Amino acid sequence: MRAKFILAMTLLIFLVSVGAGCQNTSQKQEDVFSSPQKIVTAPQEYVWQAQGISFKYPADMFILDLGDRLYINGDSSALPEGYADLYYTQLDITEYATVEQVVQLYKDDESILKGFSEEKIGDYTFVKIEYEDWVTSEIYRHYILQVNNNVLDYRVGNKNHKGDKNLTLSSLKF
Repeated sequence: MRAKFILAMTLLIFLVSVGAGCQNTSQKQEDVFSSPQKIVTAPQEYVWQAQGISFKYPADMFILDLGDRLYINGDSSALPEGYADLYYTQLDITEYATVEQVVQLYKDDESILKGFSEEKIGDYTFVKIEYEDWVTSEIYRHYILQVNNNVLDYRVGNKNHKGDKNLTLSSLKF
């Protein structure tokens, strides 16, 4: 009889403990759903081997490395066919050139130059070029930087493919 009493009390204590734990878990779940929190993912670092450049980019973006050109986008690690790449953020290197030469190329292009100015981002001062594409009427923004004998050209993507210009450009390492 004493053994049955001890067994019954042990079972009762166990059930009360489990019930309290379930209630506690249920309360925690309600708290999570009643006050949603934004999950922030740390940026990733990318090393562009072909150019000897590293930078940070948003963790939810993809990079397509073509050697002399990079695309940073939010869709996938492959570009769709056609001219859709015009919407993606793009990094180019023009070898053995100056910023002045690259700016002149934009002026000579069939695009409509909207203007250019200087913009400091992180430790670097970029030449910002804005132009309107004569076919699509899209406004494009480029950030140009002299790097030794080369020119880095960062084109901001349009629509959902903007990346994070300030994060990427301020974290450049050569």
